[in-house]
Amino acid sequence: DRVQAVIETGVLRSIAKILAHETHQSPALRAIGNILTGDSAHTDDALKAGVLPELEKLLGHTRRIMRKEACWAISNISAGTKVQVEALLCTEIPNKIFEMACSPNNTYEIKKECAWVIKNISAQGSVEHLEHIVDVGALQATIALLNTGDMYWRLIPTALECLDHILGVGQDIKVNKESHGQVADNVFAKKFQELDGADLLQRIQEIENEEIYDLAFNLMNTYYTR
Repeated sequence: DRVQAVIETGVLRSIAKILAHETHQSPALRAIGNILTGDSAHTDDALKAGVLPELEKLLGHTRRIMRKEACWAISNISAGTKVQVEALLCTEIPNKIFEMACSPNNTYEIKKECAWVIKNISAQGSVEHLEHIVDVGALQATIALLNTGDMYWRLIPTALECLDHILGVGQDIKVNKESHGQVADNVFAKKFQELDGADLLQRIQEIENEEIYDLAFNLMNTYYTR
């Protein structure tokens, strides 16, 4: 295919290096993003070419379109294998993605890609991966996405799905500890509640959207109704 043909030319490392320079930076970033839409082998090639440090820098770019494209590329990596997700989590990228999700200065398109990063990692990451992203701000970012209001309401279902994945893993951890005779809480659900997340779920149910209502209701019913 076209992605494989580009990789076989041997130019991938050169494209990755261009990301560090203003000249031709935008087309290089688009090319890397397209390569990362390929299969896991293509993503491996991109990671070996050194794209992660450059993508991390581009998250702070002054142009919103560059930040959006960098987030899109990162969201593709986050949908990869556990080894690829691990490589992502060994950088400061998740921290920055979560900060961007919380920032009022970022557009819907940027926040959407941030939401997909959280969703991808929470859906297929290991327990250790989930513990890490919660430690560095995934729940706070999810709450920010849930609080985006009428303008960005389309982010809310994705954010609720993120939350469902995270709290579900928290429940699995709890059940596993209890099976070994330990007294345990769902630490993720507890932390979300400490961040006033349960109250937020109640308010979200007032939104006149059936999908949002069902997702929020089920989360409340599963984790916060005694």
